[in-house]
Amino acid sequence: MNRQGNKIDINTYQPIGTKNIQCIDCGKEVEVDGIVKKQERCKECYKTHRNNYQKELMRKKGRVVSSLILKLKSLQALSKPVKSRVVGIG
Repeated sequence: MNRQGNKIDINTYQPIGTKNIQCIDCGKEVEVDGIVKKQERCKECYKTHRNNYQKELMRKKGRVVSSLILKLKSLQALSKPVKSRVVGIG
């Protein structure tokens, strides 16, 4: 039985072999396995998309790290004792 409660005839059952999808970036028709549910790009566009995504993540990570470093430096500068100069009269 399948999930809907229907009986499956093993003698006539044929698994889904392949299906065609259309790439959301370039519009090209691509043949994929029938079991694939989430693929929406061709291999070339997927590689480009992943590279751009990784670059953006690293850029954001770099901003976070650099901002933390700047905050630490400013805190260190505040915690250093300030030399005061006393000016005498005369």
